[in-house]
Amino acid sequence: MKKLTVEVVPGAKTNEVLERGKGKLKVRVEVPASAGKANKSAIELLAFYLGIKKNQLVILSGEKSRIKKIGVLKKDKVLN
Repeated sequence: MKKLTVEVVPGAKTNEVLERGKGKLKVRVEVPASAGKANKSAIELLAFYLGIKKNQLVILSGEKSRIKKIGVLKKDKVLN
């Protein structure tokens, strides 16, 4: 499974994905961090950025943190 380190910034002025080095991304989302809305928005934006379906992304750790480890799956098998 390919793993990405993602910093999610809720309440940003714009939705955007910024590269921060090998396997590290910063995702800015307009929605606030309440009831998982920022996580959902970040997954949707990241999936669009990577050109994959949102169900191919899984939050491995950091569900309630700004820094998250996200696994990238390729259809029915793991992306290497």
